[in-house]
Amino acid sequence: MSANSSPSEALTMRPPAPAKSPASWLPKKLWQRRLVLTLVVAALWELAYRILDWRPITFPAPSHLYYAIEALLAGGSSHGVLDALIASSSRLVLAAGFAFVVRATTVPKFLVWAAIIGAWEGSFQLIQWKPWVFPAPSHVLEALNVLVLPRQGYALYTALAVSGTRLAIGFSIAIVAGGLLGVALWRFRRLDEILGGLLLGFQTLPSVCWVPLAVLTFGLDETSVQFVLVMGSTFAVAIALRDGLGVIPPIYLRAGQMLGARGLKLYRFVLLPASLPALASSLRQGFSFAWRSLMGAELIFMIEKKGVGYLLHQGREFADVAQVVGMMLVMISVGVVADRALFANVERRVHTRFGFAAR
Repeated sequence: MSANSSPSEALTMRPPAPAKSPASWLPKKLWQRRLVLTLVVAALWELAYRILDWRPITFPAPSHLYYAIEALLAGGSSHGVLDALIASSSRLVLAAGFAFVVRATTVPKFLVWAAIIGAWEGSFQLIQWKPWVFPAPSHVLEALNVLVLPRQGYALYTALAVSGTRLAIGFSIAIVAGGLLGVALWRFRRLDEILGGLLLGFQTLPSVCWVPLAVLTFGLDETSVQFVLVMGSTFAVAIALRDGLGVIPPIYLRAGQMLGARGLKLYRFVLLPASLPALASSLRQGFSFAWRSLMGAELIFMIEKKGVGYLLHQGREFADVAQVVGMMLVMISVGVVADRALFANVERRVHTRFGFAAR
């Protein structure tokens, strides 16, 4: 307000308009933003299909979904139409997931990644690299597309389900065992002095080093895979939980004792709530070790149920570099999505609840 303006003029003055955000061109409602971003991704997908001239049998465009539905309504061949419908629908699921990533990512980050992938594809087209030595992004997408076709038995979907089941079982065992061990190391200092260094050595031991012991002890079966997974993640959970519990203020313990908390009540109402931030951090670290251990075990063990690691091994056996790179990207994507969508959110919420992070 200037020095010459009167009080009545000051009351009628409007505040300056807020600056527009980089994504101000998007609609305000969430479902509209998702719809716009999905349509943009579908249009880019269709454009890439036309420019790069992909084969519709292995990697169809979004427009093929319309053709499949039209043929189905017209009473066409059910088997071929159903396969085309499933193949096209799977691509739309991937496009919707990609649109969700775009929505959750800031515009500059998305543009940077789009530029990197575009430069990778453009360099391959200009320099003419050998696709069996260093594939282009289009070759990687085509290799992943083959793994979701009906003729391959939906190998990628099946492998993700198998690996997810193994991870849920093995990581649950590692949480229980590592949690009990971590609490014991924190509670009994003498035990920590005796076993702390040994457990740290077990944590630094690469998970594939447990494979020979698993083969000799359990043989080539599902138990060996679970053994490698559990041994590769239990010590990470235990050490992270022990270190987190070690920073609990001693005044919490004394305050609980002064209020009459003894025995199990002290652990239930005082120490357990105070240990939640440390437990959340230990779960996040333990998951990374568990996922890495599982992939290493599946890469080596050739058992009946084929997981994601087996598909990586399969690509190596058939000298399919595109499939190898594609499965590596799948492994990275699963780890990042699980960490960011689940464990990072849990850790942030718990730390915010206890005042260790800003809201």
